[in-house]
Amino acid sequence: MLPDIAKETLKPDWTQFSPRAALRCLPAIAISLAIGLALKHPGGGMIAAGSSMSVGFGSFRRLNQSRVAPMVCATLGMCVSVFVGTLAGRSNLAMTIVAGVWGVLYGLLVTADAAAAWVGLQCVIGLLVSTLTYCREEALRCARSWFSAAELCRYSR
Repeated sequence: MLPDIAKETLKPDWTQFSPRAALRCLPAIAISLAIGLALKHPGGGMIAAGSSMSVGFGSFRRLNQSRVAPMVCATLGMCVSVFVGTLAGRSNLAMTIVAGVWGVLYGLLVTADAAAAWVGLQCVIGLLVSTLTYCREEALRCARSWFSAAELCRYSR
C-alpha cells in the first residue's frame, strides 16, 4: 500500500499541468508585494500576497458551475476569519472556543462538497494565522489587506 502511495505522489500527471492558468494570478501576487514594499510594510505585503495566492487556487474549483463563487466565498470567509482570529487571539480561552467552532464548520463543509471544503480550509488557515496580532485596529487592517489582495487576484483572472 505504501509503495503505491509513494508512486502516485512522486509521479506527476503532466497532462494536468496548466501554466497559463497558474500565471493568471501572478499579477495580483506581484502587486501585493510591491505595495507592501512601497508602504514600508513588507510583512503586510507578504500576507496580502499569500491571500492572493490562496484565492487564486479557488479558480480551479467550482461551486454551482461557477469558478468565481469559490473565490468570492474564500475572500469573504478569510476576511471574517482573519478579523475574528485577530480579536480572539488575545485570549487562550476565546481562541480555543473560536477554533472549535471553525473546526466544526469546516467538518460540515467537508461533507458538502470538495469546493466548499476548500473554502472552509482557507477560512481555518486565515483564522489560525491571524492570531499573531492582538488589537482591533490591527484586526481591521489585516482583514482589509486579505480582502483587497484576494479581490485583486479575483479580478486579475
